[in-house]
Amino acid sequence: MHWTNDDWEQFAFLYDPPMGSGVIETCEKAFQLWKEEFDGMYRYGSAFVLTMHPELIGRPARVMMLERLIDYMRSHDGVWLTTCEEIANCCVTNQAILAKT
Repeated sequence: MHWTNDDWEQFAFLYDPPMGSGVIETCEKAFQLWKEEFDGMYRYGSAFVLTMHPELIGRPARVMMLERLIDYMRSHDGVWLTTCEEIANCCVTNQAILAKT
């Protein structure tokens, strides 16, 4: 998890620094930021973890932006869209398999 990939930093309006910038970013800015972060994680074979809060990402325009981002991610070979729990389970399973060899 990193603040860059958290919708709070993009869409939460709190005019109380340091808890908020007092600015609600556009969907396009968030899309561009998350696309660039995904591209970097994809290049280095890392997990891109997006943290979302229903009260923030749940606005209609933001949901459409999120669909666009998911479509972009799915256009890349080998991308696994999943939960952190499933990643952890996969790691545990792989460790058990490696321990037997």
